[in-house]
Order: sequence, then C-alpha cells, then structure tokens
Amino acid sequence: MSSNAFEDLCHSIDPNGTVHTVPARTYREIGSMESFKKHWPATGFSTKFQGTIDEFTQVSPDLPADEQQRRKLAEAFPRFSGKVIVHASPTAFFEAIGYVGEVKRQCRNGYRRWKRAALFENGVRIISTAPFRVALNV
Repeated sequence: MSSNAFEDLCHSIDPNGTVHTVPARTYREIGSMESFKKHWPATGFSTKFQGTIDEFTQVSPDLPADEQQRRKLAEAFPRFSGKVIVHASPTAFFEAIGYVGEVKRQCRNGYRRWKRAALFENGVRIISTAPFRVALNV
C-alpha cells in the first residue's frame, strides 16, 4: 500500500470464486465499496476489507508476502479458486463487472426487496437470495 493514510484494500469474491482486489484511496471510494458490500444479496459478491482479513486469519510469517496474502484470501473466502484480479480503483472494478447505471439501480432495488421479504418478527432473515439476484459480468 502507499503512504496514503486513507487507503484500504477491499477484496470481493464473485460467485465463480475469483477474488477482485480493489484499492480504495478516499473516503468516497471506501464508501462506495461499503455500499457495494451491503448489496451482496443482489450482486452475489462477498466483500471484505484487508484489515478484517488480517485480523481473523492466521498465516505463517515464514512464507513470502504474496503466498501469505493468497493463503489469507483462501482462509477468508472458502470459495476462493486461486485466481486474483487487481483493479486500479472502485470505478474500474464496477465497470469491469457491469455494476454501473441501470444495473446498479437494479441491485439496490433487489437488495431492498430482499430486505423487506426476508424480515421476520424476531429480526432473523432466512430466505434465498436467488430471486433477487441481478446478472453481472463475471
């Protein structure tokens, strides 16, 4: 990472098991990745920030840095296929997967519909996300 105090790496795994690594360098970029993370029922992507991965994974420090990162990702994302794609920014990531314009709006609406449909009296949500999924370019 660079010397930017606000930079944070975000890792998103798509439904096929490919991890997309995205550096977020500003508050706005971090906020856009947080928003994307919230819409997981509609997108099918699971997103975690590097700090969370470092905190909850244990990897031997004797390994090279790139192998440590690969093993941390494998531990954090059980569906990890071993393929990692690095994007330059959240905007480039969203364009690559097709999460722009109308599709982004459909994901937001799909998440809201899932949230309403899955709400039970005790606050537990147990419902399939499949009917609310939006097709992305993955």
